[in-house]
Amino acid sequence: MKTPDGRFIEKRVKISKRQINIIIKNIKTKNNLTWKELSKMLGLSVQTVRVDWLKKGNTIPESIFKKLLSLDKTLQKDKILKRASFLNPSWGQEKGGNTSRNNKSITLPDKKSIDFAEFYGIMLGDGCIYSNISGFCISGDSISDKKYYEEHLKKLIFKLFGIEPNLCYSNHVNSVRCSFYSRKLSKFLMKLGFPKGRKSLGKLQIPNFILKDFNLIKACLRGLNDTDGTVCAHPNSKIMIQISITVPSLLNSCKRAFDKLGMKVGAYNKGINIYGQSKINQYFELIGSSNPKHLIKYKKFLETGKVPSKQETESFLIKQNLQESGSSSIG
Repeated sequence: MKTPDGRFIEKRVKISKRQINIIIKNIKTKNNLTWKELSKMLGLSVQTVRVDWLKKGNTIPESIFKKLLSLDKTLQKDKILKRASFLNPSWGQEKGGNTSRNNKSITLPDKKSIDFAEFYGIMLGDGCIYSNISGFCISGDSISDKKYYEEHLKKLIFKLFGIEPNLCYSNHVNSVRCSFYSRKLSKFLMKLGFPKGRKSLGKLQIPNFILKDFNLIKACLRGLNDTDGTVCAHPNSKIMIQISITVPSLLNSCKRAFDKLGMKVGAYNKGINIYGQSKINQYFELIGSSNPKHLIKYKKFLETGKVPSKQETESFLIKQNLQESGSSSIG
C-alpha cells in the first residue's frame, strides 16, 4: 500500500550490494538506458538508485524489486529471491526502537540549551506532533535535504534525547520523513507551547524563554531557516534568504527575534525576506546554517556571484554524496 506522500507500506527486500549492483548494471547495459531513464522506468529518483541502492545497499520495496527483476528476462529469479531477505513493513521502527518503550529510555534535555533551541526551530519549520501525541515527524526533500537529515538531524535528535529516530524515504516523490515515537517527548514539547496536529490551528510561535536569550534566538532561527527557508537568486540584489511562514503568530515572533539580533528583515504575510549580500553575509556570520544545501548555495554565490538553481544544487549534492560514499567504501 502506498501513502499519499509516496511511501510504501509493504515488505522491504534486503539484498547484498554486490548482487543489486550486478542486477541493475546488467539491466542498464542490456537495455542501453541512462541512469535517468532507468530510474524513470522504476518511478524513482536517480539518487535512490545510484546512492541509496548501489552505494549504500538500502532496502527496496517488494513491488519495486519485482518490477526491477521483470526488466531482465535472463535473470535467475528463483536463485535471487532465495538469497534475498524480506523484512516486515515496520522493520525500520523496530530496528530504531521507535515504540512505546521510548517513553522509558528517552532523556529530556535542558530546554535552554543551544541544541534544543535549534531543534525547536526545526520543529517550527517542518515538524509536527501527531494528533494522538504518539510522537512527532519532520519532513523534507529526499535529495536536497538528504545530507542534512542523515548527518545532522539524526545526530542532533540522538544527542538531545538518547534515541535514534527513523528516516523513511519515499520512492515516488522526493520526500524524506524523520519520525520518533514518544508520548513523553510530545507532552514535553506541548508544555513548551508547541501545538499538536495541524500547526496552523494552534498558536505557533518562538517561546519566550528562547526570545530572552541571544544565543538561543540564533540557534532557533537557524533551525527554522534550515527547514523552511531557502537561499535563492534575486533580480536586483542577486541573492536573498526567504523563510516561508504562513502562521501569523509565528511570523510576529520571528520578527521580534530578528529585531533582538539587530537584523533588518522584510516581512510580509507569507514569510520573511532578507535581501542583499551584506545582509546575507551578516546572517551566515551571526546565525549560520547546518544544512549543506544552504551552505553550497552561499559558497557558490561568493565564488561566482550567482546563486545555483535548485537543480544545480541537487547535482552538487548528489556528486558530493557519490564521492563520499566511494571514499568510505574504499576505506
